[in-house]
Amino acid sequence: MTRAKAPTLDRYVNESYEVIRYVHDHLPEIRAIAARLTPVEDLVEFQAQIELLYARLTLLVEASQIIIQITDAGFAMITARDAAAQRALLGLGSAALRSENFFAKEGEFQQLKAVVEEMLLSIEAILHRLDTFATKEDLEALKQVIEGKIGELADQVGSEIIENQEVTFEGETYVGLARAFEALYARITLLADGLMAEAGKILQLQTRLANHDRTLEAISTVQEQLLSRTQLTEDGLLALGEKTTRIETSVEDLEEGMFAEGGAVDQLRSQVTIQGDRITSESERTTELTGRINDARHAIEAQAAALSGIRTRLNSTEDTVTLLSEESTQLGVRLDNTEQGLVAQGEASEALRTEIEQTKDALTINSENVTNLRASLGGTSNLLPHSDFEGSLVGWTVFLRGTGWTTGEMVLDLDAETMIPDGVHALGIQVTGVPSGEFGIRSQKIPVQQLKNYIASGYLAARNCTARLEWRAFNERGGTVEFGSLGSVTGGGGKRLADWKRVFDNIPISLDVTHIELQLRISGASFGSPKAWLMRPMVEEVSAMQQYPSPWTPSAVGIGSIVAEANQELRALIEETEERLTALSELVTELETQIGEGEVTAEAFEALRARVEITEQGIESVNESITGLVSRLGAVVDWVLYVDPNTPTKSSLKRIDQETPTTFTRGLTLIRFGSGGEIQQTSTYDIFAGAAQRNAFIAAATQVPNSQYVLVIGQPNLGAKTENVNEVMNSLGAQFYESALGSRAYALLGRGGLGKGNGVEVIQRDGETHLMWAFTLVNGVPRAIAERFGMSEAYSRLSTQITETADNLELLTEDITQIGSSLETFKTATNKVTDQLSTRITENKGELTSIAQRQTTIEASIGGTANLVGNSDFSNGLTGWLHHQEAGRLHEVAVIGPPADWALNDAVSRTLNMMDPGGPTGAADYAELQGEAVAIDSTKRYQLSAYLGMHRANGVVFGYFLDNAGNNIGNTMQTQTNSPPGTRDVLHGVTGGASLAGYGRAWMNFTVPAGATRLVPVVRKGKTLAGTSSYMFATRVMLTEVPETNNAPLPWQPSARGAAALDARVTTLNQARVDAEGALAQSISNVATTADNASNAASQALTAANNASSAVTTVSSSLTGGGNLLRNASFMTMRSWNVIANSWGATIGVNIAGPQWQPPGTNNICFVSGGTPNTSSYCVVDHDHAVIPVTAGEQIFATVYAAAHRCRAAMEVMWFNASGTHILTNGMGESTSGGGNNLSGWTRIGATNKLTVPANAAAVSMRLVPVGTGQNNPYAWYCLPMIEKATPGQTQASPWAAGGAETASVVQSMTANVGPGGAYAQAMMMTDVNGRLVGTRTTNNGSEGIIDMLADKVRISSPNGGARTEYSDGNWRIYGASGQLRVRLGVWN
Repeated sequence: MTRAKAPTLDRYVNESYEVIRYVHDHLPEIRAIAARLTPVEDLVEFQAQIELLYARLTLLVEASQIIIQITDAGFAMITARDAAAQRALLGLGSAALRSENFFAKEGEFQQLKAVVEEMLLSIEAILHRLDTFATKEDLEALKQVIEGKIGELADQVGSEIIENQEVTFEGETYVGLARAFEALYARITLLADGLMAEAGKILQLQTRLANHDRTLEAISTVQEQLLSRTQLTEDGLLALGEKTTRIETSVEDLEEGMFAEGGAVDQLRSQVTIQGDRITSESERTTELTGRINDARHAIEAQAAALSGIRTRLNSTEDTVTLLSEESTQLGVRLDNTEQGLVAQGEASEALRTEIEQTKDALTINSENVTNLRASLGGTSNLLPHSDFEGSLVGWTVFLRGTGWTTGEMVLDLDAETMIPDGVHALGIQVTGVPSGEFGIRSQKIPVQQLKNYIASGYLAARNCTARLEWRAFNERGGTVEFGSLGSVTGGGGKRLADWKRVFDNIPISLDVTHIELQLRISGASFGSPKAWLMRPMVEEVSAMQQYPSPWTPSAVGIGSIVAEANQELRALIEETEERLTALSELVTELETQIGEGEVTAEAFEALRARVEITEQGIESVNESITGLVSRLGAVVDWVLYVDPNTPTKSSLKRIDQETPTTFTRGLTLIRFGSGGEIQQTSTYDIFAGAAQRNAFIAAATQVPNSQYVLVIGQPNLGAKTENVNEVMNSLGAQFYESALGSRAYALLGRGGLGKGNGVEVIQRDGETHLMWAFTLVNGVPRAIAERFGMSEAYSRLSTQITETADNLELLTEDITQIGSSLETFKTATNKVTDQLSTRITENKGELTSIAQRQTTIEASIGGTANLVGNSDFSNGLTGWLHHQEAGRLHEVAVIGPPADWALNDAVSRTLNMMDPGGPTGAADYAELQGEAVAIDSTKRYQLSAYLGMHRANGVVFGYFLDNAGNNIGNTMQTQTNSPPGTRDVLHGVTGGASLAGYGRAWMNFTVPAGATRLVPVVRKGKTLAGTSSYMFATRVMLTEVPETNNAPLPWQPSARGAAALDARVTTLNQARVDAEGALAQSISNVATTADNASNAASQALTAANNASSAVTTVSSSLTGGGNLLRNASFMTMRSWNVIANSWGATIGVNIAGPQWQPPGTNNICFVSGGTPNTSSYCVVDHDHAVIPVTAGEQIFATVYAAAHRCRAAMEVMWFNASGTHILTNGMGESTSGGGNNLSGWTRIGATNKLTVPANAAAVSMRLVPVGTGQNNPYAWYCLPMIEKATPGQTQASPWAAGGAETASVVQSMTANVGPGGAYAQAMMMTDVNGRLVGTRTTNNGSEGIIDMLADKVRISSPNGGARTEYSDGNWRIYGASGQLRVRLGVWN
């Protein structure tokens, strides 16, 4: 070999050798990439892989350069005649010698040339295919990347030492590898707009020991890279230094199922730049430590990670100088127990940051320290439905059949005897022949949440092909947004799980992604009959610092999670501007624990703040401490279902408080709910496709436990309703599934073992394009079935504040504490204690004021939902309801009860039945029942609801608004709020029946528009939609007040009452004040209780001010009613009801006939005679005369419920003029009803008889008049009397209310005053019952004392009895010891 050949060889080796060698080694990969190119998406992936290949080139090139040095010395070494000559050229001792086999020979270059020719052919083929699928610009970009990488290799030099040995130890063969590689490079590069100089060093150390079959292996790798770079361009100067150290270690024992790995990465970086007027200096260090253990013997997998970063940054421009230092640390540990399905995690992070920024106008200094701690214990969650492939491959479909895959098919448990571990199922793919194309299957789409991370994984195996698992991300329109690969295999599988490769990838979800799916692609078939397997696929949400997939779990949430979190933030800030100087420091701490999906939570919050601010106006200093504690029991979740038979992509189930819906495809979707009301598992079964899918649904539905509620959604077409499917649906609570059309949308809310007809079914109605339905779960159970929600809160705030201005100085201190609890079942119980302490000192233009104050409030209440609708359950037939017909045929209206067909099987409530006997009319006709108008308050929010069952028609509940004149000014559908779409309607298919579960609850929340004073509740039945007749069944209508936060129907309560409303409150105010006008001290206390319409209160006020002091005590009691003007309308006693006549000689009293004649919650006045009163005999009981004022021309209703045995129970209205003289009596009717303990057995007299007040009337009263019939032992009863003023347009009396105001109070006051005008003292005690005053007043001015009395009678008696004196009507009477009148003084008539 002559030196003349050297230039050609130099150029050849310089330009080609390193690239050619690497490409030659990876020709199979390049061919595989080229073979599966598809337009656009795979070009991106190919380009990414090319980048990766050339990133790895550096290590191989440095190894090659030691062999072929492109220098005279290097060439001489290559052409040296023997090893001794090589030693001489290197100038090295024998210790550094390498075997001559280590160096390249001339023959090897000939082989290399042949490889290059093969490589060129392959590259040309790739370029040809790329040109077919990609643009010229894409290829040019690839070319520039390749040329750039080749150029980077020109100035590198390196060395490599490799030692391979195979030894036998204790009868077993082991393989060992030791490798050391080091490379240095230096180059100066001419850039398009400047110059760059770089120098670097690469060090790589690797050792590995393994047995012959590699079931026992240990690997250790250490890498280090150093980079020094300076750069001069048109933009400015740059100097950069970087150092990266990476350590990776692992050990594995496949026989024992043990694996451990560890890693450490340390990166240091410093960079300074000058760009125009900007100077920047930035330095940072990042350290990452990871460790993982997998012990199959004990079903344990453990992970630990630590990440630390330190950074400094200085930036200077013409206007701004910024200095920044920050440090962050993240720690994480995770322990998985695959046998128990438990995952224990611990996470900790801390971030410290300090920054100074100065501009022309401001200076800011900010320092922060944020710490987060989290610990959790729970079960892993697999979001992919039916991932265990138990019994079927439901959810997976073929979407790609390339060349040769026409007969390709999915097979459950393919070659299970040899390929699949016992007790496990797998999805298999097989085809005959050698297909050259690609085969693809995909899972159903899985809903995900934006800006979260997920890990997808799966176990793969392949024979005679390559199996690759990928993921795709989609937007809400179904378009592909992102994609990626989890990994691929060309072998693996077998009876041991350890022989399967688990591929996985992290999937970050961007803002426009709503769903993801997994895709299994099969390609590269090399021999006949390729096969592939997928086992245990999984998609899970990533926890903090999680790097690997969790142990596989079936498609369900495991054990309810227990989570504890602690977050703390410290901050110090100084900010100076031209207008103000602010200094702020704060500490905020948050603690939270949670069991399950919100079933039990506890939270704690504390914030400490100190702030000083100086402005032109003055100085302000504020310090405060805020503490909050909250505990909650119960989780409430509201759901809205939308099913569109024509456009399935629009169908979804969505939580009201979340953006991402759950979607489903054709067939029956079984959704299981967890104990927190969250979705635990979603599985869709395309039962229209055939028996396999139907059987899979039956198997899944049969496994639903009795304690778990489920939603079954029918997305058309549902196909044949087989007997087995119908049976399992009925067991979940269905009744009409088997008769529902398969082309109609369908939904069932039920649970395991619920039984036929006991669930809630909703079926798409005729004429509608979709089904929409809203429902609420409380602790995973439908609301009003078993609901419970409780909360306890504690809040504390301490603050101090000093404010100084030119004219004023103020010092303020406050301490506010508030604690409270609430529990919601069918009743609501709440309590709260608030304590506020404050001190204040102010100086205003030389005047001082000092105030100290404490105010305490204690509250407790128990209340329920009061139903304002009269006869809301039709237990009194159609009383209070008016039938209104709009066009069409006249509907038949009736009230039915058991045992009638379709009647609600209830001891009290009855069912309204509205029936149209004909078929569809084509007209928009309807029929409705309008209830009695109910008074409403424009400042309040209400809920209207009803239970409806519909047959071949639509139903709706709403209300008409009336103004003071009785005009209709709108309806509740125009003002509904917080009512999910579709809740006011009950759809066709909710059929009613004997069980309340068969009815749909139609409801809406609404506000009251301006001008509305009353509401008419309405239940309306729409026209017949199909068939020869249609029905509406209705019961349990309710109108009640609701808070602003309510968004779900409240439990129904009977009319005119609910759970008893009980309230108690205690408030105290103590204050001391001193100012220029004098001194003041006062103490005010109030206690109050309410129970339904009764209220009681007591108060005391003590005051001492300058030269005066006083004490005032007040106690009061009252009974008020809603619109009822009568006193004692509850008949608690005979008070205000006076016996005027009794020709029967009857016994008259309250409830004297016994409870069997007393409807629940009522009292009655009963007349009982043991004789035989004739037809002219009667009794008379009058209400107090002339106490109910009226105005001529007004209209009233006077009503009473009455019953009679062997007599007639009549009622009359009496009118009185302004002087109290009786002027007129109106007979209102009579009752001969039998009465009893059910109000439906009584007659309400006067319910539809509206009276106009006579011209000269000023007052009205009621008279109860039972009349004899000549029969022996008559009884008469009266209860719930009422007189109310009617509104214009009102045609019936309102539901009974408790009665007019009854009040009683006592006021006692004492005052003492000493001043310049002399001394004065006064004591007073006054009683007031319904406006009648009785009391005394004593005054004393030092020269005269006066006692004033106001009373009907004044008595003076001895405690031991005997003689007494009495003053009344202006006369004195004196009685002796035996009670005889002895003396009387005064004027006598």
